[in-house]
Amino acid sequence: TALLFVDLNRDVIDTSNDMNESSKISMLANSFSQIVSSDSVIAPIAKQYALDSEDIDVENEDAVNTKVDNLRENITVTVPSDTQTINVSVTDDDAERCQSICETIVDTGIKAMDSATNYATISIVSPASEGKKEKSEAAGAAASALTMAAIFLVVAILIVAVRELGIAYKAHEAAKQEEEKKN
Repeated sequence: TALLFVDLNRDVIDTSNDMNESSKISMLANSFSQIVSSDSVIAPIAKQYALDSEDIDVENEDAVNTKVDNLRENITVTVPSDTQTINVSVTDDDAERCQSICETIVDTGIKAMDSATNYATISIVSPASEGKKEKSEAAGAAASALTMAAIFLVVAILIVAVRELGIAYKAHEAAKQEEEKKN
């Protein structure tokens, strides 16, 4: 994930119109989001990373297109309300590739905005960090199932132990009563 900051170039903007500063910033941030989410930005980046992938046969166009689609689906651009920030996030199995894709998207988006308008400056506040390894849902479910199995096993052992102690106590008491009858 990379965090970007959108600021107006106040010396360039006409302040005589009715649009307030926060509306302009929001419009520019949303424009950036649309630009970096567009096929013209994402497709070439995704295709390059698909072609660089060792597990793809570059001669198989369907395999390359599938990889491009998968990478495109793992790119998220959000503009939090009432802020001047933009979050660009990328998800991938390879942390280094994930970071590189995010950096490339951010750089491409900033260049595209710079060429489209001089009304704003988009700065990188927090560059793409190395990806975090997150538990997949399957791994999380497996861990939960394993935890539940361990808890069940402990409870089952306790039940058996309590039952056996009860039986042993009754046998001990019966033997004690037999001993008293003999005496």
